Amino acid sequence: MHSVATRENLSKDVLRRRLLLVFFGLATNMGIKRVAVTDKHCESEATLRRVRRLFVNRADMRAALRKLVNVTFAARDETR
Repeated sequence: MHSVATRENLSKDVLRRRLLLVFFGLATNMGIKRVAVTDKHCESEATLRRVRRLFVNRADMRAALRKLVNVTFAARDETR
């Protein structure tokens, strides 16, 4: 008997890379499809969309952007 459920165990590095690609595609308005088409990272559009569906929501995007902006401003303050 075969189950219709699937389970995928990703290493932290693979998940981080996929999340970074998804965040890049969404934050730059480039989109997931264009990020996948570049083919320099060996990730398909389907895998990136799956990661987006499972791990990314509006609150996560705002939190990631907030962290990025705070780190950027902190780095600018250190250089002054």
